[in-house]
Amino acid sequence: MKATLKRYRKNEGFTLVELLVVVIIIGILAATALPNFFNATVKAKEAGVKGNARTAQIAAEQYATDNNGAYPTAVDSLQAYYPGGTGPAGGAGTAPKNPFTGVAGFPTGGAAGSQGEIGYESGTPVAGAYTVTGYGDTGIIITLTP
Repeated sequence: MKATLKRYRKNEGFTLVELLVVVIIIGILAATALPNFFNATVKAKEAGVKGNARTAQIAAEQYATDNNGAYPTAVDSLQAYYPGGTGPAGGAGTAPKNPFTGVAGFPTGGAAGSQGEIGYESGTPVAGAYTVTGYGDTGIIITLTP
């Protein structure tokens, strides 16, 4: 009779050892994938900073085109040359968003000094030129000059 019962009984489910092995494998995969995900997030934000710095450089070049090759000496002069601005008429364009904070803002005077900030310095590296800097996660990640 015992042999008959065993024959009809089905082995269903997983053993505790099998479940533990699967959980350990998933844990190892998660431990290797999460750091890569966080690094990709920082890289994406830094790419946004580089894009914002390039926009500031384009605004400076457009200003120079409208002013006989002279670059702006004040950072506020760039605002009218941002997308949506009116250029020589003086109406400010749309300020880009800081990828790290999500707050919109135009470049600051001087070198960038905090995450996602764009800085504009006139007269550097030589008189009559400019430098645009972008601050990434831990430091300056881009420097643009004419």
